[in-house]
Amino acid sequence: GAVRTHGTLLRVSANLIEARTGSLVWAEQFSGILEDIFVIQEQLSLRIADALSISLQLQDQPGPVTSGLEDIASYDYYLRAKREFVRYEPGGLQRALSFIESARSRVGDNVLLLAATGQIFWQLVNSGSTPDRTYLAKARDCAERLMELDQTGPHGPRLLGMVRLLEGNIRAAISLLTQAVALDPNDTDALSL
Repeated sequence: GAVRTHGTLLRVSANLIEARTGSLVWAEQFSGILEDIFVIQEQLSLRIADALSISLQLQDQPGPVTSGLEDIASYDYYLRAKREFVRYEPGGLQRALSFIESARSRVGDNVLLLAATGQIFWQLVNSGSTPDRTYLAKARDCAERLMELDQTGPHGPRLLGMVRLLEGNIRAAISLLTQAVALDPNDTDALSL
């Protein structure tokens, strides 16, 4: 899919492709204003679930799913940083850090932004982008701060597990990553490790 903005206007195009055959299963466009992004996100989720013939039991959910970033511009910066993080292009991690800093300048300390910052620091070392191991220490600092700020969330254990992995402490890494998945079984960052 794709997300396009023009001023305060927003258009989201989404499609589902059958992975084995490459055939189109479903496609739709959603339009609105930036302030409606979470409404559009919910509509999109429901339409995809419908296309996949899945019945969502909304009343069984513990509460509304939110990004943790109510400021739309900050959330946009966060998503741009996440995109740069997974593109594996030269300079991408530095661009990701720049996007996160732009978001933090708008909203200050935030769990998602702190987690993303730590993950970027970790990836700088993990990817071999830098031999400077102080970035791993910075990632560890972010993880420890996350565990103080959000004791029931997956971000701290996930990031600390990633750090322990690079430090060579595999048992601690597995334990922390297992904890992260138990805290949020839908955390795609933890599940991808």
